[in-house]
Amino acid sequence: EPEPEPSPLLGTVIINELAWAGTHASPTDQWIELYNRAAFDVDLSALYLKIGDTAPVPLSGTLASGRYVILQRTGTTIKSIGFPDVVTVGFAPLSAEPLQVSLVLTDGTVIDATPAADACGGTWCAGGATTMVYADSLGVPTSVSMERIDIEDGTDPDNWANNDGYTRYHLDAAHQPIIGTPGNQNSKHWPLTGFFCGNEDVLT
Repeated sequence: EPEPEPSPLLGTVIINELAWAGTHASPTDQWIELYNRAAFDVDLSALYLKIGDTAPVPLSGTLASGRYVILQRTGTTIKSIGFPDVVTVGFAPLSAEPLQVSLVLTDGTVIDATPAADACGGTWCAGGATTMVYADSLGVPTSVSMERIDIEDGTDPDNWANNDGYTRYHLDAAHQPIIGTPGNQNSKHWPLTGFFCGNEDVLT
């Protein structure tokens, strides 16, 4: 019996960034960013978001080639956004205990996934709670996102890193900066050359 043809969606939409520890406003204000690396638009209704062993959550809409979509748990997670691709999805909450996040088809075929839950010794491979020092306040508790470094193997633990703390976009529900790049290129892809001066935010 011939083997079934692989899905044409394999290697198209990927999990590009996630804020499993939430934001300054709330640790439950979590979001997951998807990116369409394909040369064509993808119908997201063919995909489901799966968190660990929980039931897959259906997606909807169309993700254009080269664009991002943000899946947020609550409707106020991202306060200021310069593009329309933000949707509220009731996915299972993420906690300090790592879980594998996957994109799957109806038949269970995995299109993309983050590292396995035990891949980084019982912790998430990147991201988490931190403290920021702002020009007008000290020691603001917040969280830093977990960013994908390369568009290839998402299950590789070495393919994920913290947001750099400087490259960030948009505000959370408390009007504090989101320490991540929702809807934009991850910080790990920006050049490391340049100058830093002034009273900007610093990770501690």
